[in-house]
Order: sequence, then structure tokens, then C-alpha cells
Amino acid sequence: MRIVLDTSILVAALLKKGTAYRLLQYALKRDRFDIVSASKQMEELKSVLNQKFPGVLQKSEVGTFINLFTQAAIMVRPQQVNLSPDPDDNIILGIALAGKAEYLITTDKADLLALGKVKTTKIVHLSAFIKQVSRYGR
Repeated sequence: MRIVLDTSILVAALLKKGTAYRLLQYALKRDRFDIVSASKQMEELKSVLNQKFPGVLQKSEVGTFINLFTQAAIMVRPQQVNLSPDPDDNIILGIALAGKAEYLITTDKADLLALGKVKTTKIVHLSAFIKQVSRYGR
């Protein structure tokens, strides 16, 4: 199963070590999912961490995470799309379409979730996805 994790999920995984972190660990350790991403998403991740959470993580921590994540993920060139009311979300949608992802997982309650589905990619909230992957949620 191919999935795309919205940048908000990656930020949460790095900062909180909660549900998003456990999902990421589960996906990478069990080879249950193929995570699809792009270098543009990694740039966005660095930017968000620097602008919204300056000094919370060391640059080496962020660099290590990005290196490991990009080695584990299927890296694609995002399709150019204009599908979301929030232009910043279009990169994530472009990654999902280019990578033929079955799911785009997000915590964005406004724009992305409102789309519901784009072509064959279902857009779901993190908690809903956790419930769908059966034993992980227990």
C-alpha cells in the first residue's frame, strides 16, 4: 500500500513522538506501507521547523531524520496540480498523484480533508487511518 504523509504528520512525528511517530515507525519497520515523498516536501519540512519551531530540534536531528526518511521513501517528482483552496497543499497532492498513493494521511481539518479523494487517492485523517490499519490502533 502506498501512502503519503502530509508534512504536518512529519512535523508531529519529529516533535511529539506520539501517534504520528508511532505510525511512521510502524510503516518503516514492518514494510507494511510504501511511503511516497519528494525533495520539495523535505524542503517544506525544514522550512516549517525553522519558522514555526526554531531551536526546538538541532539541525543534526532534522538532517538525520530527512536522510533516513528519504532513503526509506519512494521519492517522486510531484505532478503540478491546482486542486486545493490552500496552494501550499498542492505539493502534497502532486506527490500523492505522482506516486499513485492509495492514501494521503493528514491532520489538516480544513482544506485537504474537505477534498476527500483526488483521483484514486483517499484523503484521510491520521486517526481514521490508524483505525483502518487494524492491529496498529490497538
